[in-house]
Amino acid sequence: MVFIRVNRHRIGENQKYDNLVPPIAVQLTKSGKPIYGHRIVLQTDPPVEIVYEKENPMHCGARVWITTAAKAEIHKGGADVICTDPGQV
Repeated sequence: MVFIRVNRHRIGENQKYDNLVPPIAVQLTKSGKPIYGHRIVLQTDPPVEIVYEKENPMHCGARVWITTAAKAEIHKGGADVICTDPGQV
């Protein structure tokens, strides 16, 4: 199993000190040493990409996001499940 997390402290330091330190950590085990990157691509079909863009945030201000052409299931609590198909948006 692969563990992926975003180090928000690195994002804050990048903003504060005008750095470009990679904030996305990938660990091959829960207690393993993290490998950091700016962009992580999960080799799935279709691929999933985790992106950090310091200079080009989304309009909402997000600097880290996930992109994919895969269908998404959105769970809102309880039994509600909303399925989306990016090909139909």
